[in-house]
Amino acid sequence: MRATGGRDVMTNEQAIDSSTSEQINQEVVLAAQKRRLNLKKALVVVVLYMAAFWTLVPMYWVALTSVKSLRDLAHIPPRLFPTDPRIDAWVTIFERRILENIVNSLVVAGFATIFCLLVAVPAAYAATRMRLPLRFVGIVVALMGLVALLPPIASAIPLYLLGSDLGIIDEKYTLIILYTVLNTAFAVWVLRGTFMDVPVDVEEAALMDGDTRFGAVRRILLPLIFPSLFSIAILLFIFNWNEYIIALYFVNSMSTMTLPIAIQAQIPQHELDWGVVSAAGTIAVVPVLVAAFTLQRFLVRGLTFGVAG
Repeated sequence: MRATGGRDVMTNEQAIDSSTSEQINQEVVLAAQKRRLNLKKALVVVVLYMAAFWTLVPMYWVALTSVKSLRDLAHIPPRLFPTDPRIDAWVTIFERRILENIVNSLVVAGFATIFCLLVAVPAAYAATRMRLPLRFVGIVVALMGLVALLPPIASAIPLYLLGSDLGIIDEKYTLIILYTVLNTAFAVWVLRGTFMDVPVDVEEAALMDGDTRFGAVRRILLPLIFPSLFSIAILLFIFNWNEYIIALYFVNSMSTMTLPIAIQAQIPQHELDWGVVSAAGTIAVVPVLVAAFTLQRFLVRGLTFGVAG
């Protein structure tokens, strides 16, 4: 009996030692995983700070240049802060009717974004929900992907020749039509993935309740994909706002110039006023920055909605 009791005591001690060693091993593994996770987080933070520095410092320098005096602009080495800040460049840029060019960009970018979504939403819905031949859908989607990857310079000259024959050069509605056509492929490509993430059962339930397909899309599907739709609208607006190549070919007069072309027009042939050019560049960047920082929550949510597609 005593021997048996001794063996039981030894067995219990061994079990305790085994459980203690397992617990220690688990703590060591968890500590190692925590260190790796912290290292990854630190690397991500460093990369994000480097990207922010790489992006924001040139913008800061352009804005700073717009308020520098001629002495500060010519100083070597360059001064990080102006010693005699002036707003002469800003007064000059507004005297040159830059507000009219800003309005032109707002009108062109806004209407092109709206029309692009009006075309892209039904097209993406048909590509994911309608019973179309698989080969046909694959060909159309592949062609849209190629169009989205096509650089603007490749289509600018043929489009200009066509527009010249039709007599629609130097018109704002021409830019709206062209931006709509050129960006629709990108919008359809992204929205297709968004629609594929929404279960078909949601629409079928609405149809079984007596709703029409259009009503199911309008009242159920579109509210579900609104974050992604909103994000795509912002991206399309930014694309249209910054577009330069097509506008360079299709607008000639100051009354129809968009902001990127107006900025380029501020550069004379023999003399360069860095202050005026920097002021115009700052005006072009500010709306995009404000939209990105204000709506970043919707952008992240919307763009990650259709990742699985």
